[in-house]
Amino acid sequence: TIVADADEYATRHGDAPFVPGQYTEKVDPKAWTLQGACGGASSWAAEQTLDVEAVHALAPGADILYYGANSCQDSDLLTALTDIVAHHLADVVTASWGGPVHTTGGSMSADVIQRYDRLFQVAALEGISVDFSAGDCGVNSPSSKCGGPGGLGSTEPQTSFPAADPWVTAVGGTSIEIGRDGDIRRQT
Repeated sequence: TIVADADEYATRHGDAPFVPGQYTEKVDPKAWTLQGACGGASSWAAEQTLDVEAVHALAPGADILYYGANSCQDSDLLTALTDIVAHHLADVVTASWGGPVHTTGGSMSADVIQRYDRLFQVAALEGISVDFSAGDCGVNSPSSKCGGPGGLGSTEPQTSFPAADPWVTAVGGTSIEIGRDGDIRRQT
């Protein structure tokens, strides 16, 4: 329901809904794998819709391609990102996932990090901006709700990856309170 949800969000906030052909998606539910390990088919629906709503609000005239990977595993995420970059399907890639490199379950493999890094370098050479969310908690510290027990299991304070990659722009981390008159009251 991404389009319907984004259109409703836009209308409620005084923005134009999508025009025909402005939103497309490349998703193949028949090819989805490891749904249980990834939290189920609908576990990220709210996050995906939020991301599309945010992009449409920031660039209301932009064409948006929602591209869904076949799972939350690095191999499938890399396949999806590689297709986008190799076929220049977008000028700006935004993604809202990531996590600590070093966790109590082990560290992310250097090979996988290198594969992402090379792909992001190619994107930069192709003029494709890659933006990842900075995460919900800033630094994933073992003492925080996100990094500690019950969270991501971080073993040290660290920025989420891939947002931490030098070829990626990390996005987020600011909350703004806006008053009824539209003025910014405070930022944190």
